[in-house]
Amino acid sequence: LEAAMQEVSLAASRAATASHQAAQAALACERFTKAAEVARVEAAAAAATAAAVARAAMANSDELPASPQPSMTFRQRRGSKHLDLIQDAIADPTNSQTSDAPATEAARTFRRRRSSKDLSGELPIGATRRGPMSWSDAVAGTVPDGSSGAEPETFHELHSPDKMDWPTKRCSATELGEEADEAELPFDPALVCSFSCHGIEPSPQGTGQHKVNQDCACVCHPFCSDADCALFCVLDGHGEDGKAVSGYAMDILVDEIERRLLADEAIADAFKRAFEATNEALRFASGVNARVSGACALAVLLHGTRIWCAGAGDCRAVIGAVNDAGDSVAIRLSVDHRPTDPIERQRIEAAGAAVWEGCDDPQHGVEPARVYRDLGQRSSGPGLAMSRCLGDLDDADAGIVPTPDVRYYELSPQVPRDGQRDLFLVLASDGVWEHLSDEEVVRLVSRFHASGQPASVACTNLMASAAMCWRREEGNYRDDITALVAYLPCIGSCGRGE
Repeated sequence: LEAAMQEVSLAASRAATASHQAAQAALACERFTKAAEVARVEAAAAAATAAAVARAAMANSDELPASPQPSMTFRQRRGSKHLDLIQDAIADPTNSQTSDAPATEAARTFRRRRSSKDLSGELPIGATRRGPMSWSDAVAGTVPDGSSGAEPETFHELHSPDKMDWPTKRCSATELGEEADEAELPFDPALVCSFSCHGIEPSPQGTGQHKVNQDCACVCHPFCSDADCALFCVLDGHGEDGKAVSGYAMDILVDEIERRLLADEAIADAFKRAFEATNEALRFASGVNARVSGACALAVLLHGTRIWCAGAGDCRAVIGAVNDAGDSVAIRLSVDHRPTDPIERQRIEAAGAAVWEGCDDPQHGVEPARVYRDLGQRSSGPGLAMSRCLGDLDDADAGIVPTPDVRYYELSPQVPRDGQRDLFLVLASDGVWEHLSDEEVVRLVSRFHASGQPASVACTNLMASAAMCWRREEGNYRDDITALVAYLPCIGSCGRGE
């Protein structure tokens, strides 16, 4: 009986403890529910604004709906608002009934059409040339071919000795929905912000499912220990091991650029050698298969009002400017390396490979131009839709090179030059540029810049607009989307180190 009484007493004590814990859990649940409701309302409002902005941008509308004033902190917005905005804009990818229109045959053959690298060796018949802008066409348009000032040859011509003692701070782009420590950000997110979002692809059941995000990006400031210097990078991986290649390459590329600039190499040469050294490092990287996987890479060095842009592949950098009439102007800094570009084609054919022109045939699907060793035996590969990139080491014999094109540009963010003033810089993977032109992107971001909205909001809405275009054009397929928006000028009092 005594033993039984002890058991009863012990059970009663445990019950009291459990009751207390249950009360605490109920209180926490109530607080979480209230916080979740606030986040839900904020996200719904943001999603509605993003949808209206995207429609206005695609329709070339001059009207912009008023953005709701955020009631949460920056960290809270990154944790709840931004991911919901993307998901609400494109509807639930796991529900095949959410699309406004049935998926087209071209959408169902997404893997062959949109893959940066053709892995099947089986392409549709047809030879209709798809016409992306070539570098020669771009030079005749808005790609800068120099600047009004003399280009400094080496990095040591730029820096001041009293500004060379700042520790470099590096931050990778945050996946939408994840939190970022504001103290670790090199810039105030109101001025410089980058996000990355995984794509989706059809599942075996025909619905949408998340795919591995092979994009990555980073912001470095101060860079080269110079408070007046920043480096922005965006990489887009492809192939079976594209995620590992892009992540590893980004870390090596940043270190190589910094090391070579501090060694007083000529700036353009430093970029080229850094890309080539990164490509060689991939050959010996443990756990990274860069033989048949690779990454397009874009690096932009900003020092005061001077910009150097180095890229290999189809990631793109664009400056948004405004002219005297108040119209937006898009200035492309980078070069899209397409196999059909005359310079690229010449190098590929000199290596003994060939360029398949691609096709735009509704009956057989849409295909970009690709590089093949033998057009009569496409299964021999490589099937790449770009002519330059990091990695894809086994495809060097087909004319695939890592050497970037390097361009110099001098900004005019405060005093207009030639009737226009530079307002912001956008770097993005082809998840943005596939369905949005340079001009559409600049018009969209310009509206947020003009209305005093932070760069983080402009960047999020840009990604939402791109996601909506993918949903409309591709159904249950969407490429990874990564974007970086930097308002100008962003060097000086805006830096964390300042």
